[in-house]
Amino acid sequence: MPRKNIFEMVAEVFDVSIELDRMRRLFETLSTVSTYHRMYTLRGYIQKEAFSKWCNRGRCVDLNDFLALLNYDSLWSNARTNVEDLFTLIEIIYNCWYIADRKENASHGSGNSVRDFRLLKKIMDDCLARYNYKAEYFWDMEQLVVIEDKPEATAVAEVVDNETGYNVLRYNHYMLKGDIQAKKSILLALGTNLEPKRNQLQTIDKDLSDGIFYILNNLSLRHNNICEGDKNYRQAVADMDAGTLENWYDELYQMILLAYLQLDQVDRNTRVKALKQAVSPR
Repeated sequence: MPRKNIFEMVAEVFDVSIELDRMRRLFETLSTVSTYHRMYTLRGYIQKEAFSKWCNRGRCVDLNDFLALLNYDSLWSNARTNVEDLFTLIEIIYNCWYIADRKENASHGSGNSVRDFRLLKKIMDDCLARYNYKAEYFWDMEQLVVIEDKPEATAVAEVVDNETGYNVLRYNHYMLKGDIQAKKSILLALGTNLEPKRNQLQTIDKDLSDGIFYILNNLSLRHNNICEGDKNYRQAVADMDAGTLENWYDELYQMILLAYLQLDQVDRNTRVKALKQAVSPR
């Protein structure tokens, strides 16, 4: 077996405990953010200069108040063995990173401070990629969420309006696994957005269209299909356990993604047809 050089060795090593130590150092210890009058650690900058202006602060007095609500201190130890706590911790730090990156009165100094500020982002991105997750930032809402890296969801989010795109991506948030009510709310919103395009979808893929709207209308989404005596009661649906129902909701989500991609392809087909006529006129 050929010997690996030191660069290959470093690239291959991944230890979540080591990465967490690096993140904490870059977030809390090293000064990577500067204003016109001083240098700050990223945490210090958010606490002193930026948190009060963040639109997602809620009722929190300052960053320390916000972190306490999320059990921030315990996350550092729990994240070493619990991937959901790791994602939560990254979500916290990454949101702070974006707040600092967007503020006009903040810069990242020069030399090492610039490189360290960017390195923090790389470490978080690499950690998420190890689990096939990624960070998605919604500029208009000043929110970053950690979601499963699904190329088809990203493709759909790029061709729909911002609110629909947010719902498309949020469905993959790690905290929504098992949260049927949250998934139900998102699917209802996506179904409502798709409804005006239903006739067009019927002409493209009738089976897909029929399947989507059948599930929306018969699996306790748009109507109450689980209460006996209700006109929309379906015993088979009432008998489903939560896991089975969530699996069907996940299937519906995939079907809706496919529907949006097929609708987008119609316009693309028209452009390709025009291209053919221009390149190879009869």
